[in-house]
Amino acid sequence: MTVIPAPRGPALRLLAAPLALLCLLLLPGRATATDTPFARGIALLAAKDFQSKGRAIDLLAESNDPRARPILTALLAGRLFHVRKTGALVLAEKDGRTYRISDALSGAVAGTVKKRALRKVTINNRLR
Repeated sequence: MTVIPAPRGPALRLLAAPLALLCLLLLPGRATATDTPFARGIALLAAKDFQSKGRAIDLLAESNDPRARPILTALLAGRLFHVRKTGALVLAEKDGRTYRISDALSGAVAGTVKKRALRKVTINNRLR
């Protein structure tokens, strides 16, 4: 089998620089899922400060995303949590000594966990 050597030299370097520049110019124009108000609001709910959580609530309310209403309702009722290990946002219902959880974004049932596996998304009276 004959091995063909890769092209080297100034010609390859001259071609590589414009291609790299073109790739960099194209990146900022791409929209990602985190560019939506809903996604930014969900991300801000993980913040510890109430100012960020207030901004998260505003973004979720303005998003017109149908998933926002159950999340905001659970937040107000004290049933919105983050899973400590993964950081996933979940809705939780107390069931004896455990909590039944479901994914806040998809609504999929995620099982049952002990309270210590969860971290409550807290709000203050001003946010209520």
